Amino acid sequence: MTGKALTRRTSYGPNSPVVGQRGARTRQRLLDIALRLFADNGFHATLVDDIAREAGVSRATFYQYFNSRDQVVVELVEECGAELMRVVRRLGPLSATATGYDNVHWWLGEWAYVYDKYATIFVEWAHIDGPETPLRPMIVRFVENYTSQLAGRLSDATFAGLEPSAIALALQTMIERFNYYRLTQQTGASDREMLDTLAICVQRLLFPATPGSAYINTAESPIPAVSRLPLADRRSAGPDTADEFDRARFATMSEAGRASIEQLVAAGARVFAESGYRGSSVDQILAMAGLSRRTFYKYFDNRFDLLLMVSDRCAAHVADLAAAFPAISRSSQIEIAVSAWVESVVRFANDDGGILRIWLEEPVSPQLKATADRAIGSLIEVFETGLSQSLPLPGFSPTAAAWVLLSVVERVPRQAVATRDDLTTEQLVDLMTGVITRGLL
Repeated sequence: MTGKALTRRTSYGPNSPVVGQRGARTRQRLLDIALRLFADNGFHATLVDDIAREAGVSRATFYQYFNSRDQVVVELVEECGAELMRVVRRLGPLSATATGYDNVHWWLGEWAYVYDKYATIFVEWAHIDGPETPLRPMIVRFVENYTSQLAGRLSDATFAGLEPSAIALALQTMIERFNYYRLTQQTGASDREMLDTLAICVQRLLFPATPGSAYINTAESPIPAVSRLPLADRRSAGPDTADEFDRARFATMSEAGRASIEQLVAAGARVFAESGYRGSSVDQILAMAGLSRRTFYKYFDNRFDLLLMVSDRCAAHVADLAAAFPAISRSSQIEIAVSAWVESVVRFANDDGGILRIWLEEPVSPQLKATADRAIGSLIEVFETGLSQSLPLPGFSPTAAAWVLLSVVERVPRQAVATRDDLTTEQLVDLMTGVITRGLL
């Protein structure tokens, strides 16, 4: 493990005439200040004038270097991606030995360092991504390039039928999301416990035959650290209401009314999954449902009202997943039990996975956040209990492992669909089953 800062790449925009050393310093200062202001105030609340003022330059000077605020984000994403690629290229040999485990531990520590450094870009992603921005295809290209590079480093690992490129995709997805939880959630585990546990899970995934003696105690190894930036509060997009969702109004609904509501709920879940809450509209939901505005407003006051009902359904499905998990640890055929459970996870991801993302990335009101906290908290508690006896190794934390499992459940199905259109549902289930059984059980 090393704590040294990684060298940052400086690039120039297509319209920037400034190429000298002084210009490069000014340009880098604008990027650094924008990164800090995005963290302090959020992306949408940070204006070009704010960035220029903080950097001590004029608005005109800003536009000498960047076409827009969006271009700043694009270049920060590129800069972050370049550092992550640098880390994987420096990854040492992987093997079922103490040295191989130490190399995995170093790699994940450096990954965490880069993540913390660019935390605001990762956390703001849900709010700056959109069909009209250049960011979505850029991220897809990065994931493809990163997983390709990582897959090439996995040649010595044994996957029992799972292809290295699929394992690399699952690893990249799991590691990114796990760091998101580490930064944004009250995980109940320290950074040390989170890093050690993730390293153990990754090592076991890659080399299940690694002897217990290889998992050296890393307590004395320094964790790469940066000063974390305060992340802006983003709980402001929903209506300011303290009223409880009125479920009673649906109790005496006619059969036709219930059918319409089910159509709207299903369409809402789909639209929210594709566009998030902030990027969606009632018209999009109606187009998906094939219903009229009159029908919508007969049952719901607004889009947020529908979100609450969709969220209720999601919470019920999360409770079902939690209730089914304890049986896995008692099963005499773990892999078969995990596979059956993962099938239900994939169905959940297709139906309500987008709501889980909104819970974690767009807590649009205290009311919705309370629902999310209860549902996710109960899921983590069940995972923690089920994993408490799975891996009695130095540094392993069942609490941290529960968040590793959530990162697989919540993120891998969505990322697989977004980047691997050749991956069938059966292959996705096999991939997730392999990751969970090898890495966690």
